[in-house]
Amino acid sequence: KHVLQDLERAILELVQSPGYQAVKPKAIAKQLQVPAEESHLVRKAVKRMVSAGLIGEVGLAAGDGEPLGEQELN
Repeated sequence: KHVLQDLERAILELVQSPGYQAVKPKAIAKQLQVPAEESHLVRKAVKRMVSAGLIGEVGLAAGDGEPLGEQELN
C-alpha cells in the first residue's frame, strides 16, 4: 500500500514537472526507473489517480495534488 502511495507521489511530481509530455504508464515506469517486474504497479497507480481526479487523461495535474490516502485504497 505504501508502494502505491510512493509511486503516486513520484508520478505526480513527474507530470507536474516543466516540459512534461503525456506518455503511457509503461513509459512513466521507465522514466521513474521502476523495475520491470513492478511496472504493473505504475499502471495501477495511474488508473487510481485518474479516477480520483489527481491527474487527467492528458497528464495534467488536477485536484489538490495529494496522493490517495489509506482510506481510499479499496
